[in-house]
Amino acid sequence: MEFTDQNIGAKLFESITGGLYDGNPNCLREYIQNSIDHGAKNIEIRRLMGGRVISIKDDGPGMSSKEIVKALSLGVSEKDETMAGWRGIGTWSGIPSCLQLVFITKKRNHPKLRVVVDNEKIRAHQESANATVAEVFLNDITDPIEEPLGKDESIENTHFTEVRLESILPTQEYWYSEEIIKNYLQKVIPAPFDEKKFKFAKEINEWLLNNGVKYREAKVFFNGERIYRAPFETESYYDAVVKPVFLDGNSNVIAVGWLLSLKHRKKSKWPRSGILFKKKGYTIGDENFIQQYFIGTFHQWQYGELHIVSKDIRENSARDGFEFNHGKIQGFLDWVKKEAAVWENINRYKTDVGKTDTVNKIRSLLDLGNVDKAKQEVKNLEEGLTTPRSYPKASYLASLKPQIDATFTKNLSELKDIKSQIKQAEKEGKSDIVRQRRELYWAIVDTYPLPMRQDLKRVRKGHEGDLIIAALDSLERLIENKTGLKERTFHNLTQKAFGWHEVKAGNHPPILEIDPTNPALNRQFGVLIYTIHNLFENKFKHERGQETFKWYFDAPEEEKILLRMQLNSIAHFCYRMIETADVKK
Repeated sequence: MEFTDQNIGAKLFESITGGLYDGNPNCLREYIQNSIDHGAKNIEIRRLMGGRVISIKDDGPGMSSKEIVKALSLGVSEKDETMAGWRGIGTWSGIPSCLQLVFITKKRNHPKLRVVVDNEKIRAHQESANATVAEVFLNDITDPIEEPLGKDESIENTHFTEVRLESILPTQEYWYSEEIIKNYLQKVIPAPFDEKKFKFAKEINEWLLNNGVKYREAKVFFNGERIYRAPFETESYYDAVVKPVFLDGNSNVIAVGWLLSLKHRKKSKWPRSGILFKKKGYTIGDENFIQQYFIGTFHQWQYGELHIVSKDIRENSARDGFEFNHGKIQGFLDWVKKEAAVWENINRYKTDVGKTDTVNKIRSLLDLGNVDKAKQEVKNLEEGLTTPRSYPKASYLASLKPQIDATFTKNLSELKDIKSQIKQAEKEGKSDIVRQRRELYWAIVDTYPLPMRQDLKRVRKGHEGDLIIAALDSLERLIENKTGLKERTFHNLTQKAFGWHEVKAGNHPPILEIDPTNPALNRQFGVLIYTIHNLFENKFKHERGQETFKWYFDAPEEEKILLRMQLNSIAHFCYRMIETADVKK
């Protein structure tokens, strides 16, 4: 069989350009890749004319007329294994983004050359069922034309190549906004770390280099700003770099990785979290790529990279996945699944012991004066502190465990301090519940008889705990006033007043009668108020702070106020009963 260019339709352009690069700035990666592969050391990307034009200019060797023809060839590549590109289609990647592509280049001691590609004509040919690729080339690409600049540049020792995406299409403007371009470059291209901001940069670079991760680099600038890759800070992570390596059955390195684990336990986005797959410095997929190979929920609480070293594992044309062209790919993906499960177990272990975010939330509540909410959060946190599940046993993860455990110990210490602050705040009446209950307490006190109110309000500030004594003083005076008795002890006073003796009829007839028709009730009431007095006043005088009153002193302040209200209510009830009792004639 024989084939001619008539057998290759122009719709091939749609497959290799629109199908791979439509709706994203991936063409920037392709042009940067071409520049680096051809020896550029500096690349400048700029948004011009308000973003209507995107320029990618490098300081590479430039091209002659013959070299331009090769560069514009379709599916032809002379790149070797050290280079990132190899399919020979990247030159055309900008077609879906703009009305025309402009290539400007100058080789040392050669004239400047310029080629314009009319993308609208190409799109028109794609609509034709019969147009061939050759016709598109013949009709839309002319020989490189020298652009006179008023002087002969052929003798100048300058060299560069510039690609311009002119008249960005309205449907593509979002993808070429300043923020999108910058984030894309930081995430995708082989940019270095900013060593001034990321303290693990040197350690990671040495680790990758020593394990066979090598790729070509260049300084890339966007609108004059140097592009670095994430992370852009260190404080968010534990102080330990995790370093996984995947080997094949012959102990050959397939992939080398590094991971940092976030201190907090909440969902984060790039550039703080995500695991990037890379080949020759360029990213495959995005920061969430790993999730399609992990069954179940994977929390993005790590940031890291997996650099593929094996030449047998290749990315697909769109660089959003892999070509299943070699037996090693399945082994690699199985390893990824297994390690993702291990990293998720670290997340679960962190959930059990690392409560920094909750502790910080409680501190914020205290700072805002929300004492009651802080107290409830402390209670919830303490209920959730359980014995952590087992930590993964992989040796490369060992350095991370002490970091997580140290956070747990620190959080427990801070929690203890927070509880002390809450207790002090409650004591000072800063709690909403404490304040509300104190207001209610004094509102109830204002309903008591005057002698009781006076006794309770005489208690000095800071000695509110003594209120359970003061509430009983007025009972003693009331009995004395009604009976005329003057006894040294409350025991003798109530015995004589109500005629009781060991809850039986005593030797003394009662003076006060709660119910003249029921002498036993009088005696029982006398025993009641004596018992109350003995429990709370006598015992409190001699045993305050001891185990006897632990139920009271260990209670939170709002609970103490409630207890005092209840005890005062008992005293108030007794006072009313005595006040209405008859004096026996």
